[in-house]
Amino acid sequence: MDTESSRLEPRLMKRPEAAAYLGVSIATFSGWVAAGHLPKPVFGSTRWDRRAIDATLDKLAGLGLPTASVDEDPYEKWLNGSETALQKWVRENPVPPPPKFQLNLRQKTALKKLGRRDPQAQTIDAMDGVGEATMNELVAYKLVKLTGYDKKMRPLFLLTKLGGEQYDLYEATMAWNL
Repeated sequence: MDTESSRLEPRLMKRPEAAAYLGVSIATFSGWVAAGHLPKPVFGSTRWDRRAIDATLDKLAGLGLPTASVDEDPYEKWLNGSETALQKWVRENPVPPPPKFQLNLRQKTALKKLGRRDPQAQTIDAMDGVGEATMNELVAYKLVKLTGYDKKMRPLFLLTKLGGEQYDLYEATMAWNL
């Protein structure tokens, strides 16, 4: 690799040269290195590798990253660090309702407590054995909705149409297993 550019621009640069290469002040360059945005100097020296800086900038800019194939699953997209792809997948693939009879005991308890016999919205405090995480799961499944807050600013929950159908299914088949 004996090109004219490699002779004019050495691969290793001192701090002022590296800052000038990036077009920033020495203080800005040092700050970016300290924050981990840019690579540290080559081990045992006070010089930065031009290619390492270029590779880091390419990665930060999203250049040179492998593109996700059509068959790539969401977990692989996440592993590849494509936050945009993961966010897009979450937006385009809302959480589906759980398969019938696949709710866990806490979720079934919440459905039964919110059952059709008393269609008034309830707080978590009124449902023994049910916590915030369970209610968040049921909201994500679209079986329960947040309808507002009571006077003590506790969230009020109510069954959705889908939640009512799931409740009716459990009632009809006696599949509560509580």
